[in-house]
Amino acid sequence: MKLNYDKELYERRLTRANNARQQAEILLDEKRLELYFEVKERETAVVALLESEERYRLLVELSPFSILIEVDGRIVFANAVAQRLFCTSHLDDLLGWSFDSLMVYVPNKYLQNESVVSWEGQAYLGDGRLLDVNVSRVLFSYFGKPGVQIIVQDISEFCRINKEKSD
Repeated sequence: MKLNYDKELYERRLTRANNARQQAEILLDEKRLELYFEVKERETAVVALLESEERYRLLVELSPFSILIEVDGRIVFANAVAQRLFCTSHLDDLLGWSFDSLMVYVPNKYLQNESVVSWEGQAYLGDGRLLDVNVSRVLFSYFGKPGVQIIVQDISEFCRINKEKSD
C-alpha cells in the first residue's frame, strides 16, 4: 500500500512538474515571439529613419536653393548651392560664420527667434559684391540642439527687372 501511495505521489509530482515546465516553455515561446516582433519593429523603424534621412540629404544637396544650418549662432552646414551663391572657394569657408555677418541687414523678427521668418535683403559675397536675396528661416532641432535652417534665394534678376519696369 505504502509503495503504491509513494508511486502515485511521485507521478502527481512528476505530472505537476511537467505541466509547470510546459507552461514555462509556452511563456518563454510567447516572450521570444514578442521579442522577435519588437526587434523586427525596431529594425523597420531604423530602416525607415535611414531612408528618411537619405531623402532629406538628397533634397538638401540637390535643391536649387542655398540651404544653411546655424547652431549656437554659427553656420554648421551649407550645401553646394550656398557655396556658389556666396562665392566661396570651399564649403568650409562658410562654416563657423554667423549668418547675420553675411547679411547687410537682419530684421528684428529674426533676432527675436520667431519660428518662421522671411525677408528680402542683401548679402555680402565672398568677392566683395552685394547680392539681392530672399531669406527664409525656420527654427528646428539639429542633433538635439536648437538650430535654424536658412534658405537663401538669389532674387537679383527679379529686382533688376522690377527696377527696369518702374523706370
